[in-house]
Amino acid sequence: MSHPGSGPPRIIRGALLAGCCTALAVLGHAGASGDPPPVAALVAGTVVVGAAFAVLADRRRAFGRILAAALVAQAVFHVLFSLACSHGYELTTGTTLTSGSVAGALAEVSPGPVMALAHLGAAVVLAALATAGETLVWAAFHLFGLVRLPTLTLPAPAGVNVTPARNHDDDLPGARELRIRRAHRRRGPPAPMPAPA
Repeated sequence: MSHPGSGPPRIIRGALLAGCCTALAVLGHAGASGDPPPVAALVAGTVVVGAAFAVLADRRRAFGRILAAALVAQAVFHVLFSLACSHGYELTTGTTLTSGSVAGALAEVSPGPVMALAHLGAAVVLAALATAGETLVWAAFHLFGLVRLPTLTLPAPAGVNVTPARNHDDDLPGARELRIRRAHRRRGPPAPMPAPA
């Protein structure tokens, strides 16, 4: 198992957290407004949040850091969905906002107390689940790091000598015994104890 903080596992961990945050934001938005969010806002938010989470997935993160990332993701999705749905502003057409619609959009973007509590509660639940997932991923990494599977070797081609090189130091008298004594200092029976006087 490769290190979870590098390579594909890092990208997968970041994408999973981004996917969870996206799903949570879509469910909350659809539940509150009754309409699904615009696809362009959904894709833009997912790409931004996914890239940020892949960068943050370089090492194991604690609950507080994951909670902060989830809260920022909730804010990003809330702003994108609110701007895309407010006052006929369509993110896909790129219609520019006028000064009157900017004030209306800002009023739409600022969440009320119930919505802020809903975002906070969703982020806390998501952070708790993601922290448990992080614990499992890193525990599996450390567990699999302890297990050493035997390496499979291919048979040697015909005519190739595969015997290990001989250590010529063994030709010297007493070299093997000296090497064993250095490797195993306390080898052999215990030394006799002097008789009590």
